[in-house]
Amino acid sequence: MLVIGVKHAKIKEFNDPYSQCPHCSNFGIDYIITQKYLHFFWIPLFPVSRKLIDSSCDECGNFADVNKMMEVLENSRTPIYLFSGLFIIIALIALAFYLEKESVEHRKQYLANPKVNDVYTIEERIDNKKHYYFIKVNNIEADSLLFYRNQITYDKYPLSLVLGDYFVGDSVLIFLKSELEKMNQEGKISYIQRNYDSSDGFFLEYHYQTTDSSVSGE
Repeated sequence: MLVIGVKHAKIKEFNDPYSQCPHCSNFGIDYIITQKYLHFFWIPLFPVSRKLIDSSCDECGNFADVNKMMEVLENSRTPIYLFSGLFIIIALIALAFYLEKESVEHRKQYLANPKVNDVYTIEERIDNKKHYYFIKVNNIEADSLLFYRNQITYDKYPLSLVLGDYFVGDSVLIFLKSELEKMNQEGKISYIQRNYDSSDGFFLEYHYQTTDSSVSGE
């Protein structure tokens, strides 16, 4: 399968009944204007060549007058759709910046007003590779938050707990609010989730001391 390549686009094709052939003097010339463009999965990215023109007389098949061909070429425009892929890329980049800005504001608000059962996605680097895990707010004190940590460390960004994962309720992590602010600034807190449902698995907790698993809600 050809993922990326170059194609020819026929950007204009018409017959001019008032153009006279310089060879046989017959009236009626066909014009075709084409242009090469780069495509990705058949989506045009941008033109990669100048516009090209071809012409033929209805009667003898010879080329039209060169000056007339240049006039026709100059009056033609590269269609906007040949830049479709470029517009999509620009839109995706703008969307990514917007979502990142929204995520930053979202984290700031949740850090400033934490709630029990908030789930933080933590990012850390081990041997120059990104790893992720979750911590869930268990209790809130004046200047610190108490968390449960999930059991599994993920090597790809997780959106929820996988089957078999859960929060370990016997080991409590304590972070000062100032520490969490610093972690957020350093990019270690990737996301904070609140108002999730049971399908995410975030209500699952296991307490080894009692060997009893429990599901707790907000």
